[in-house]
Amino acid sequence: MILLLGLALVLFAGGAAGLQMLDAHKIDPVAWLNRVVASSPPAEDGPALVPGKAGAPATPVPLTEQNWLISPGGGLVDRATVAAYLRQDRLVETRIARLTRRAPLADLLQPGEKLPAPVYRQAFADIRAQALAERDCAALMAAFATRCEMVSAGVVDESLDAAGETAEFQIVLTYTQALDPATMPDLATVVLREDRLTLDAAAPAEARDDSRLLAGFLQGAMDECRPDSATRPQCRILSFDVTRDEAGQTKARFHIAWLGPLPAGLYAAPPLN
Repeated sequence: MILLLGLALVLFAGGAAGLQMLDAHKIDPVAWLNRVVASSPPAEDGPALVPGKAGAPATPVPLTEQNWLISPGGGLVDRATVAAYLRQDRLVETRIARLTRRAPLADLLQPGEKLPAPVYRQAFADIRAQALAERDCAALMAAFATRCEMVSAGVVDESLDAAGETAEFQIVLTYTQALDPATMPDLATVVLREDRLTLDAAAPAEARDDSRLLAGFLQGAMDECRPDSATRPQCRILSFDVTRDEAGQTKARFHIAWLGPLPAGLYAAPPLN
């Protein structure tokens, strides 16, 4: 109580009276504050990596509790990437699929419907774009997703091809993945490695082929990024996009990540708290 009163006088009463009180009781406020800072837990919620020095053995943290991963450079992986990698059973902001595709307007019709007058077709395509998102979600569910939700879907402005009765659509989906059957290692003993996987279609595709191409891209990504891979253990697809250029060439880019051993000379120092 004397210490707190003295500090309060230092801060709020001009300083002299407080310092006299602390001096009378032989209390050094600077030394006391230094002890408080030294005993406080670190601000960063994760381990530090100490080059060339082995810390005490890290205590394994259950997957449901750990919210950090180490990068190959020794720092902490950003939280968005950590969430996309570790929280497989949850929809997270960065686990996104962005697809740009051209589709026939007839694919948006319900049984018995006809296309509206040309002046209304742009609006019609925008309203019915959700139907394409649902089909793309079905392709994801058939591949590796356990849940798929539409974030947005719409027609690209001025993309309507009146002669071919097609339009270009932009679709954004979010999804979850099945938890890996393999047991996860102690995450303090590995690093998260990332890469960008690019897959190209063999030839320019017709508008009706985009759904088939998506299924092929997803299978190709699964072949390259398997949880049981010897070269990319615990590999997961964090996000991807599919684009189509003016020539009809379609390309897919997948952001993948997997766990690798700590680089030589780096050891995880366990958190102080």
